[in-house]
Amino acid sequence: MSETAPWHQRGYMKMVSVHPEGSDLVVDFADGSRACVEAKTLLPPDTDPVEWDRLTWSPYEIAVPSAYEIVVIPSERVRMLTDKDYRQHLAPPPRSRLDVSAPESGSCARPAA
Repeated sequence: MSETAPWHQRGYMKMVSVHPEGSDLVVDFADGSRACVEAKTLLPPDTDPVEWDRLTWSPYEIAVPSAYEIVVIPSERVRMLTDKDYRQHLAPPPRSRLDVSAPESGSCARPAA
């Protein structure tokens, strides 16, 4: 019998504590694990400066105010940046350059002339 991956276990994504600590964000999860991540790596590119000391959070999201918007960060993003096995699980499988069995998603095959 194979062992169940941690991300399939109860509490893996559920946050129970979130707080800034210097330039990092410390997140405790319901499964007992803790993640420490450089806070700015959680933000989308080109985000205005945010006020980490004013963050709010719920079990599955962190919300951080900037000058023009509230930036919402899902707990999955924290896990993706701090758990290499989970990140690898999310990565698409490598595709062989010789694999031409199906067109890429979003591309259309042209009818034969």
